[in-house]
Amino acid sequence: MGGHDSSYGPPNTGGCSAAHSTAVFTMGFGAGMLFLLVTGGGGPLGALPAVREKLSAAAEAFQARVARNLVLWASVAQVMANTCFGVGSVIGKMGLPNVNPVLFAMYREIGASVLLVGAAWKMYGLQLPSKSDGSLKLAVVCGAAVVLGQFLFLVGLKLSSAVTASVWQPSQPIFTLMLAIMLGREKGTARKAAGMTLAFLGCFFMVEETKSAGGAGHTVPAWVPNLLFFGNCLGTPVYVLTAKTLTTRYASLWVTAWAYVVAAVMLIVLTVVINSTPALLRLMCPPPDEECGSGWDVPTDALWALLYWIFFVSAVAYALITWGNQHLESSVTSSFFALQPVAAAIVSFAVVATTPPPHHGLSGPGIQHLGAIGVLGGLYLIVSGPTPKNSPTAVTDAVSRP
Repeated sequence: MGGHDSSYGPPNTGGCSAAHSTAVFTMGFGAGMLFLLVTGGGGPLGALPAVREKLSAAAEAFQARVARNLVLWASVAQVMANTCFGVGSVIGKMGLPNVNPVLFAMYREIGASVLLVGAAWKMYGLQLPSKSDGSLKLAVVCGAAVVLGQFLFLVGLKLSSAVTASVWQPSQPIFTLMLAIMLGREKGTARKAAGMTLAFLGCFFMVEETKSAGGAGHTVPAWVPNLLFFGNCLGTPVYVLTAKTLTTRYASLWVTAWAYVVAAVMLIVLTVVINSTPALLRLMCPPPDEECGSGWDVPTDALWALLYWIFFVSAVAYALITWGNQHLESSVTSSFFALQPVAAAIVSFAVVATTPPPHHGLSGPGIQHLGAIGVLGGLYLIVSGPTPKNSPTAVTDAVSRP
């Protein structure tokens, strides 16, 4: 899915501390707000019962408000999720040293699966996919789609450039709509086609005008990484469409948790195989920037970025996308992915404006960022269109509760 990081190159001097600051501020702010909510601004023990009652009442009021306008809140969830992806790409570019990307992805999946299973169990009780109703098979497909979307991207990125990788990503909404129409899930409309085309062109303009080096020294034919990116961009539509089927019967948070558990198991196997095969490990960490050691090394400078990606990019973002997806058409859900380069650009501007040159390898505003106009205009055409009578907005988490 979107939010892929294209920063597995040499570390940027001074970038780690800035990435630490950004990640620590984000996580610290959230933890501080949670502490204030729980304690009521006073002693945590004395204020806890009264605050719990207030939080419970506020949660019920919020749920009622959400139920009255599911489309709006599902759209807000997609904006939040893709903002997490965009910010994550900037944190990765600023602070991730040359970590084995497959190992990085494996830790992401393991950490996120623990968080998601714990949260889903707490909220809904234990729910397991069943072989009898086909949900076990669909859960495995979801997990494989997560791996497909991330693993093929990482390998393709190593064999080409960040520009080539970025140009492919806006195709995901188009693939989603095509598959949804082929499966009979949605009907194509001129408004959707126009909106997706406009968003695609805007996103393409943003990444095409941003030149970046990558994949130096590789002599593989150009069709090889492009074929990998094609598979990568099919992973997200498969996840979105398959997860939508599961969320009609199970809590969306459990659907996300199952997908990540399956993805974690698959990536553990892939990581062991790759790290045990010198040729594959060299592909993941090619010279002259081969700094992965045995393939199992995670520098301490990468931990804050890894924690951000586990919590926000994996657990929070995917949970929001899966929940919102059950109340939106799949093509609408995927159209929000085009917001990722916009969010990344806004955060990059902020870093450039508040840091001295070379701004940790980030660039300021440029003509390429005018592509955001096309992205936002395309999203408006898609989201503001009429809702079909058989829209999934009637489906809620209530039907998924045990």
